[in-house]
Amino acid sequence: MNKKFFMGFLSMLGVLLLAGAVMFFVFGNEDSPLRRITDKFSSLPERTNFVIFGLDGGDRTDVIMVCSYERNAGELSVLSVPRDTYVVMPKNRRDTLESEGKWVPSDGSMKINAVTHYSQLLTENNKNAIPFAILQVKELLGIDIDFYALFDLEAFKFVVEEIGGVTFDVPQRMYYSDPEQGLYIDLQPGVQMLNGSDAEGLVRFRYGYAGGDVARVEVQRDFIKVLISQALEKDNINNNLQTFFETINKYVKTDFTVSDLMKYNELITKFNSENMIGYTLPGTTKSISGTSYFVADDDAVKTLMQESFTGKSKATKANENRESSESIVILNGSQTSGLAKEFQDKLNDFGFNVVEIGNYDGEKTDYTRIIVKEKGIGENLLQHFNDAVLTVDDTFNSNGDIVIIIGVGEK
Repeated sequence: MNKKFFMGFLSMLGVLLLAGAVMFFVFGNEDSPLRRITDKFSSLPERTNFVIFGLDGGDRTDVIMVCSYERNAGELSVLSVPRDTYVVMPKNRRDTLESEGKWVPSDGSMKINAVTHYSQLLTENNKNAIPFAILQVKELLGIDIDFYALFDLEAFKFVVEEIGGVTFDVPQRMYYSDPEQGLYIDLQPGVQMLNGSDAEGLVRFRYGYAGGDVARVEVQRDFIKVLISQALEKDNINNNLQTFFETINKYVKTDFTVSDLMKYNELITKFNSENMIGYTLPGTTKSISGTSYFVADDDAVKTLMQESFTGKSKATKANENRESSESIVILNGSQTSGLAKEFQDKLNDFGFNVVEIGNYDGEKTDYTRIIVKEKGIGENLLQHFNDAVLTVDDTFNSNGDIVIIIGVGEK
């Protein structure tokens, strides 16, 4: 198999992870020379982030999904970014495009799917289109991006046809006709078998959702998860190897290289679509200068990135916290009723052992106090509070190994 096949093959990491399944079934036996090499040199980072761009048949990215694989839990977080998300391209990048003879809005305001349009992705002078699109995603989310994959939505249509269709629960009536694009969508609600044209229509349909573009990207994400699950079935892989190879080579562009195979053998051979968790960019629809945009909630985005797209996953942290198993008492020293119960639920979700909650009648402070009986415990609790201080006090009378006194400043 030549280098072109391998590079296209691995790029499917960013498009439904089909390449991983193909690699497993083709080279997954213990005697395979490639398997022995990858086992020897594999060194998977704790977390890997990659972005998937899907074109709309033109030069705009109709689908934008940011994926984050966390090694310890084998968990894949997938964030759907609405195509109408409001972004501002920085002046230095606007100046670069203008120096290339391209027109860009003077203030840099645009929908995120238009970055590749203004960068003229489909022309020969397109060297900045993908780098600028990646930078815009990084700035929107505040995280690093390790790899990208760019594909045409025809890839969905082709794969769906070759595996014999995909069973999916269409959430609502979908009808749309655009002869100029050659796009005809006519789907009834309910569970049904979708062929390639149906699948294309489903992921491209955008009119009539009560939830707007947010509902649309949620349907896209749900369909992708079902497609992954059904496409990765052993019979589908074995019966359609050539189809997947052809799809990858024809429709996918990526910076995931042959050498990256060595590190990502673990993900390729062990990924389970049940460990895929979907999110939608937090925010709301707003009108800006007469144009409808989806505006991200910066604080909520920051929280989501910290919890699910950077560092250790929630599941990994929960497992580590369960291993420590110190008992925790939470006392509400704030002015917000019920806050101790909220933090009890939150910390228990993260694997901590909260054994008691109550109110604190002593001196109030703006910050939260985490009191431990011995040095070396409690540090992993600090990240769960806005402003917290850890102190060691073995004289503090409590039923737990750790006492948390919630500060007035906590919300």
